[in-house]
Formats: sequence, structure tokens, C-alpha cells
Amino acid sequence: PSNWGRIIDAGGDARCIAATTDEWGIAVTADESNPTTREPFEVPLTDNQWINLVDRIYHGRVTLFLGAGASYGHVALGKQVINQWLPNASTCIAEDLAGQLPHVAQHRKLFDRDEDAIMVKQDFIEQFVRGRQENIDFKADGEPLGRLARLPFETVITTNYDDLMAEAFTQNNKTPAVTTCQWNCDDLRERERRLVEQKALSPSKTAPVIFHLHGHHTDAKSLVLLEEDFEHFLAKLLKPNVGSLESDDILPDYVYKALSQSILFVGYSMGDMTFRSVFRGVLNRVSNINRAKSVTVQYDGITKQQAQYTEAYYRDLKIAFVNQSAADFTKALEEQWRAKYGNGN
Repeated sequence: PSNWGRIIDAGGDARCIAATTDEWGIAVTADESNPTTREPFEVPLTDNQWINLVDRIYHGRVTLFLGAGASYGHVALGKQVINQWLPNASTCIAEDLAGQLPHVAQHRKLFDRDEDAIMVKQDFIEQFVRGRQENIDFKADGEPLGRLARLPFETVITTNYDDLMAEAFTQNNKTPAVTTCQWNCDDLRERERRLVEQKALSPSKTAPVIFHLHGHHTDAKSLVLLEEDFEHFLAKLLKPNVGSLESDDILPDYVYKALSQSILFVGYSMGDMTFRSVFRGVLNRVSNINRAKSVTVQYDGITKQQAQYTEAYYRDLKIAFVNQSAADFTKALEEQWRAKYGNGN
């Protein structure tokens, strides 16, 4: 049925991810940075689920939602940044927070060389973003972003700061428009101008729009990186129209439209703050979002018994569980697409 939501989150750098949509979302999650010697108990999509997903993509009814894990191998994931910035994080921060990049970034602001938030973000961009997206062949077999770029997604929402998805689209003969969420623009006139430009965009299969929800590397201030950034971002997101401007709502109309249809999440983990900001903030702005059923696809080397527990855990959240790697999922998705529609998009 049309309101049966499936969410697939692919390639996250932590454990498990999920989210919901009021129609039909899919999410594939993978912890490929933490290999295990155990043979994982794989739980793929069923034939009917594949048919429904491919059909909805073809008809332009699926929004692509990208997290850091989707760019695995090309960008530093949270754990890698933490290991470089604060190797002894568990001795400096509460153990349950030490594995979260926003808390480590907040610690850097408070204790490292008296840096302010902008300096922390600039350091992050210079060390972990710029220079990491050059000379990547997104037409090569095995590139998840390349596989996704060949499909007819009109709108991509991302919490990533890089231009990898834009480059993947460009290499696959599309003309993407790149925009950034204006959650932290203090100049009201400038924000108004940017929001008017965003509202004028019309996403299409050949000219997709990429909306950087958590900022873009060309504007350090726009990054949602520190713990305080997430707090301010959610406060702004959940309290729109509190100022004098009609455009105080930081989400353009086309983003609301994109969130109201099926969503394919790639690269998140339910345990990280990035995903929670998306789940609690963005998705809850869409009416009836929590009433939909969902599917989460993760890859964590778990056994059959562990898979049964995980399945029960997600079922309690109205989320169905699938266990498969991001690379395998995008490969299967491409094969399913070609079997039905050939190489065209």
C-alpha cells in the first residue's frame, strides 16, 4: 500500500539506522569501517520490495537522503576524525559521548588553543574535506554514489559537507544545483536573498537539486558540526516563522515536497547525533511521518540470533530490518533497475 514506508540507510559509520516517511522510505546502513571475522547473517530486500522501490524511483517518487557513510573511502568518518582530534576521548568526555563527533568538536572549541566555533569548523574543512574529492571516477564500477547518480533522483538532501554527489551527477551527464540550508545566516537580507533563489529552483531528472542540510564546505559558518550547532539547528528548525520574515522557515518548499514522498536514506546510524537531528527535526516537520512503517538495512557482521533481536527492536519502532552492505545494496539496485528499464534513466 502507498502508506507503507520502507527506509533504507546505506553505508553509515556506526551501527544501525532508520527513519520514517509518510509514504515509502528505504534506508541501508553499513559499518564497513569495522570489519568482523564473523559471517554476517544477511537479510536482503524481497522481490516485491525491489519491484516497488525501482518503480517508485522510475516515477520520480523517491528522494535520496545522504549521510557520511555513503562516501565511505572518500571522506573521513566520525571515528577517524575523533581518533585524530582526541585519541583519548573516553578519558576527557563521558564514555557514552566520546564516540560522537559533535561532542569531540565541542571539546576542541573549549580546550584546544582557545579556538572558537568557526575555527574548529575551518580546521575540520581543511583537514578532512578539501582535497579528498579529487580524481574520483564515479563512472567506475563499484562506486555507490556513481550508481545512485545514474538513477533519476530529482532531489538529494544531504548532511554531508562535500561536493561528491554533485561531482557524481556531473560525471553522469547531469547538471546539479547545489544549495545550503540557511540555519545560521545572521544577515536577514542576505538570508532572504538566498532563500528566494532556492525557492526558484525546480528539480528535475537532468538537473537535480542537492540541498546541504548541515552546511557546505565553502561556508564554514554553515556547518552543523559542534554539539552547540546541533542544538541551535534543531531550535531553528522546530520554531519557524518566529521573526519578521516569511522566509524564517529554513526549508524551501521543494524540500517539503521531497520529504513527503518515499525516501532512500544512505549513510546514517541511529546512534549518531546527525541522524537524530534529521529524524527528530526534519522528518517530524512532515505530517504523519511517524505513522508509516519503515525498513532499515544495515551491515554489522551480526549472527542470526542478533538479527532476530535487531529485527524485534526495529519492529517496535515500526521499522522492518534488512541486513546488507551499502556496496552490495547499490549493486543490487543497479541490477534491478537495468533488468526492468535498461541503462537509461
